[in-house]
Amino acid sequence: MTRVALLVALSLGLFSYHTADAQNCERYKDRADHYAKLRRSGGTSARMARWQNQRNRYNALYQDCQRKASSTSIKMVTGSDGSERYADRRKPRRINTNDQVVRTLLETCNYWIREHNARPTRDSLSQRDYACSAADRGQRESDAARIVPAQHTRSLNECIKPGNVIDDDVAACLQGKVSPDWREESDDKTSQ
Repeated sequence: MTRVALLVALSLGLFSYHTADAQNCERYKDRADHYAKLRRSGGTSARMARWQNQRNRYNALYQDCQRKASSTSIKMVTGSDGSERYADRRKPRRINTNDQVVRTLLETCNYWIREHNARPTRDSLSQRDYACSAADRGQRESDAARIVPAQHTRSLNECIKPGNVIDDDVAACLQGKVSPDWREESDDKTSQ
């Protein structure tokens, strides 16, 4: 029972201390506002300079007081324990490509995986996800570029349809899959 009473007394003392400290900070702010109001009213050059110095001094005292009050105050924490489930650990990816761009993207992804595994925060999680999605996109584009384009056995002049029409038949003709029968038909029509 005495421990509970002691704890309550201690917490009330700390609360009243911080309340008094906050009132001291507000006193500095009021003094700075007072000198700012005097300056707005106008006056001689010497008075304006003195009031500006006083205003700046009280503003500095106010900011210093706020900084000290926030560093010593009791902070109420509610909700989760702060981990926020950012500890989504992953293994670094294997780098098995000769493409230098994809290699660099994978190295960046692995760097952020290691960083997030060491210090799981929201920022490291978003950096990891962004870097790894860029690496995935780079790998897909690299794989798509590796598809060998069709080899042409004929020229476009040999395969093009009358009226300069290019369609799937012309593409098949270029690859040697279809003979250009439409060329013969158009030559017959022009000779008549």
